Amino acid sequence: MARLRRPIDRPMLIASIGLAIGLFLIALAAITATTGQEELNLPDEIELVYPRDGDTILRQETISVDLVPGYTGVIEIDGIRLPTDQVDTSKDVAPGDTVPSVLGAKFDPGTNRISYQPRTDAPIEQFDVGTHDILVIYWRLDQGPERAFSYRSTFKVTL
Repeated sequence: MARLRRPIDRPMLIASIGLAIGLFLIALAAITATTGQEELNLPDEIELVYPRDGDTILRQETISVDLVPGYTGVIEIDGIRLPTDQVDTSKDVAPGDTVPSVLGAKFDPGTNRISYQPRTDAPIEQFDVGTHDILVIYWRLDQGPERAFSYRSTFKVTL
């Protein structure tokens, strides 16, 4: 006995081909997407710079750089090298005691973060409106600043 062949259902065929192409494009996008550290275009030794290259911030925002463990460094903003103090977490501070303030940048060895907050009497009291340059100079703790690397980015300030 001869078997009868069913005719091809054209709408179902077109829908199946469209679905297959869609799944292929989604898989291709997931494989070729640039995300995370690659997207930030940062050296391996720097985990994060805030503000990111090209960001717009307010005049008093904190500038920060997160380095990987084993590294330290300094920040220059618009050619001004900020003095960097290390945060001393070993001191016990009693309630009511005044902690000496840091006028330059501070380096926290617990988080490997260098940060700078503009304020009165500091090297930079506030950021003027416009474009600013950040230069991060960083080095391995066991090699010293003589073998330093650098990373440069810019940010903009609005009112």
